[in-house]
Amino acid sequence: MVGVQRKRGLRLMAAAALISAVAGCATAPVVVEPRWTSTPTPESLGNAFPAFAADAGIEGKVRLKCVMAVSGVLENCSVISEFPRGLGFGTAALSLSDEFRGAPSTRDGVPVQADVAFPISFRMAPVEPVLPWTGPVPDPEALGIARQVVARQSLSLTRGPDAVRLDGLAADRVESVRQMVAEVERETGGNRGGAERGLCARACPNPEPRQFAFAHPGAAPPGASQHER
Repeated sequence: MVGVQRKRGLRLMAAAALISAVAGCATAPVVVEPRWTSTPTPESLGNAFPAFAADAGIEGKVRLKCVMAVSGVLENCSVISEFPRGLGFGTAALSLSDEFRGAPSTRDGVPVQADVAFPISFRMAPVEPVLPWTGPVPDPEALGIARQVVARQSLSLTRGPDAVRLDGLAADRVESVRQMVAEVERETGGNRGGAERGLCARACPNPEPRQFAFAHPGAAPPGASQHER
């Protein structure tokens, strides 16, 4: 009787071992990472560039973390890191998240939501140097007209603290920046060259296409564990 029970016990152990082996050989699920299908345009990034940072020529970088839904839209986005802080780059990056679309992650062919993390860089467009005129010498009348145009444009420039766009600037920095601008204006006497440089800075927040090179259609969004490109 004892021998029969022992044989049954051995058979049960063998069956359990076989089931365990079969389970261990089960095929792992096939997971396909999400991919971008459309991303914000350079114009959108330029429009989102924080105004004060653009005027001051300050660049920034933000890293976002979102959930890509099965519909391909980004949801529940948050700022992981922002540099420099307090200038509005984080808010600007979040405003761009609505313009991303992607092909969702799939698990065994079934769409599933997935966490994605990626950087957005805010860079100023390079300013091309002004080359000296190499053509024929303008006649005195043409030079006179050019001087009048420059003089009128210079007079139309708004100066003073109220001329500085403070959009995106942290609330606790606004007053100190206003005081700083007023002090600089007093020291320079409303220097025309400085005003012209400020006017140029306002026209230069448009980004280059390379800023979104990491997110071209068909590219997988870098994950939280991946290095930024």
